[in-house]
Amino acid sequence: MNRALLVGLLLLPPVTAGAADDLYKRPRKAPVSAPAYDWSGVYFGVHFDMAKQPTTIQSSVQRTTGSYDAGSPYGSLSLNSRGLQGGVHVGYNHQFGAVVLGFEGDGSVGSVKGSRTTQVPGLQQIEAKYASADKSYVSLRGRLGLAADNLLIYGAFGGAIRTTEIGRTQYAVAGAELAVADYATAPVFTETATKSQTGLVLGGGLEYAWSMGWSLSASYFVTRWEKGKVQTPRALDSVFSYTATSAANGRDHQLNATTQTFRLGLNYKL
Repeated sequence: MNRALLVGLLLLPPVTAGAADDLYKRPRKAPVSAPAYDWSGVYFGVHFDMAKQPTTIQSSVQRTTGSYDAGSPYGSLSLNSRGLQGGVHVGYNHQFGAVVLGFEGDGSVGSVKGSRTTQVPGLQQIEAKYASADKSYVSLRGRLGLAADNLLIYGAFGGAIRTTEIGRTQYAVAGAELAVADYATAPVFTETATKSQTGLVLGGGLEYAWSMGWSLSASYFVTRWEKGKVQTPRALDSVFSYTATSAANGRDHQLNATTQTFRLGLNYKL
């Protein structure tokens, strides 16, 4: 009997042994993928701007008695302003799946400036130099983006305010011989005025994040400024008189400008 049982065990098919081995194998765990980057939270950072600002300026004199000017009614001047600015920004994002909603505020200082010199119509010996210079820029924008893990593509829309300075210098052309004594004693006349303007901002960009909350961003914005009028307090009561200081004689300068800004930013999310 024992001999027959031993022979039977030896003749069992090998699949039985294989099935027994599978029964005692430990189940393997599925590989765990790294979690997607979470864009939600408060962030702050620094930025560097390169700006181009086509500006048109028209000037007129409120009260003229023989006055001449390089602007209206003689036309307008185009100042192709350029410059660099830098500043800080802070914002907040909230992520809903792949959609990211947020807002961002920033402040920048620097100089975006341009100038142009033109001959004063009717006076061969006189030229006038017009200049504009942005001193500061502040904006607040809403953001809407799509996230693909640690890459964010977004658009932005909001408002901005800037402080700009307008300058006008009128002078005699080098070598000109002027017989008028008033002008000969004061050959250069300069005046400036500062104005704040509001505008609408539209743009977008890319942001790439890595570990520890740091990210780099590159964005492009277009700011369309409202048409603004700046008045300088002095104007010519006669062609060569530089003594008028009355506001009633002031020269009005109408500005029409659009700022195109390319921005690089370094950000840290709390």
